[in-house]
Amino acid sequence: YNISAALGNNTFSYTWVNGDVKTITLPDGLYEIADVNSFLQSEMIKNNHYLVNASGNFVYYISLEVNPKSTPLKYQLQLKLLLQV
Repeated sequence: YNISAALGNNTFSYTWVNGDVKTITLPDGLYEIADVNSFLQSEMIKNNHYLVNASGNFVYYISLEVNPKSTPLKYQLQLKLLLQV
């Protein structure tokens, strides 16, 4: 496995806009970055931590992807502020 509890690399957490901290635990396994991203997004769906754009597509606050032209792993965190007037 490249991700496992034994290696200590199978959990990560994020803080949602209301202050809740969510911890995500990947099952031990052999993963590509796309697999980790899919798992993360499925967990965000379970937690209702996404937006839906005008086309009806889900928009996530966190995404992971491989970018071979720069660093081995690129991650994107999107911060959105919702203001009520």
